Amino acid sequence: MTMQQSFSRRHGLDVAVGALQYDYLPPAFRMELMRQIQHLAVNDGEEGAFVREYVIYREITTHVNQAPAIMCFDVDQIYEFYRHEHLQDFLLTAAWHEVISIVEILVRRLGRKAINAMFEAHRLGYVVPDLHAVEEPYVEIYYEGVAPTVEATVAALAPHADIAKALNSARADLVDPSSVNAARAAASAINALEAFVKRWFVANNRKEPATLHDAVKELKAGQLADANFINAMEQFYIWRNRTSGVGHGGSTPPTVSVSDALLVLDQACSFINFMFRLGKPAPASANRS
Repeated sequence: MTMQQSFSRRHGLDVAVGALQYDYLPPAFRMELMRQIQHLAVNDGEEGAFVREYVIYREITTHVNQAPAIMCFDVDQIYEFYRHEHLQDFLLTAAWHEVISIVEILVRRLGRKAINAMFEAHRLGYVVPDLHAVEEPYVEIYYEGVAPTVEATVAALAPHADIAKALNSARADLVDPSSVNAARAAASAINALEAFVKRWFVANNRKEPATLHDAVKELKAGQLADANFINAMEQFYIWRNRTSGVGHGGSTPPTVSVSDALLVLDQACSFINFMFRLGKPAPASANRS
């Protein structure tokens, strides 16, 4: 049984606005999660719902290595000592990452769409991706606009497993809440672009360029594309080589922001799609007999 939406939610009156938020879960989200848990307990019938709520409460507290505020060993103790406020206080005071961990173990019971609708309504930069049945649900960081572009490009690169892997690696370095690595993501994205452009030359019976810079020079010399587009591609190559942690080194720590990496990843996908449309698609491998 699907939980009925409130009047406010149906009419968009309690929907948050503004930029996506990260490393934070507002009280309103936590209280809505509590309401979802209580609805889950009632799903199997009103009788016993209070006991089932306690069972879920004890499960989620121990899942994040916290001791339940009240430990009950039988039904009588649950009715005597447990209160709804125990669940409420726990959800309101738990660290944001603990609540995300709780969401992950409840996804199969509450439903991926319901959880993602909550993230969206509260403008939170998280999402439960579509999973195969055998996979354990997980939450990853969400950036508006990037995922569809990357996923579509990777799908189009089915014959080019190594390039698709590089783009997936770039995306993975941006969506894991515990280990975002913007510099490595940007490097992977540009490496994917360079590999595809080089392969494109071979597929079109041209000499394989050594670098993306050499490819840009050949594109310009042969007037194979609009010079402004080629110059834009070259700027990403220049940026890579001048940026510590992304290109050819430098002893200073990487200063690449997530926004920088997202731009590079998005543009790498766009340029790969652009090269797709320029001529014959590249073969599965750049190796020649």
